[in-house]
Amino acid sequence: MRVTGINGESGPLWGLVDSGADRTSLPLGYATLMGYGVEDLTMETGTGANGEFTMHVASRASTAVVPEIPQHVVEFAPIFLPGARTVLWGRRDFMRRFTVSIMESSQHFAITPV
Repeated sequence: MRVTGINGESGPLWGLVDSGADRTSLPLGYATLMGYGVEDLTMETGTGANGEFTMHVASRASTAVVPEIPQHVVEFAPIFLPGARTVLWGRRDFMRRFTVSIMESSQHFAITPV
């Protein structure tokens, strides 16, 4: 994905499409790079497969595009997770804008704009 933060800075951001993630989450270190400050983030507690965790929820949206589909811009207000190492593209923001197909038998993955 090519992501543009609220500060207007953009760049590639690799991640995993995660059907188990409610929302897109990024490691906490990305918040500053994308222009988020303490005034843009609310600390909340979430629950996941490993129990409770602390997250910093963005109040303003950034944008992302799949490079192969640049005309389809996705707005998302990320959650930032302390200690996370992987970007997870979630269901409620990223995946609701696309039909996501995973064909295990042919080792094929496809996304199509909705």
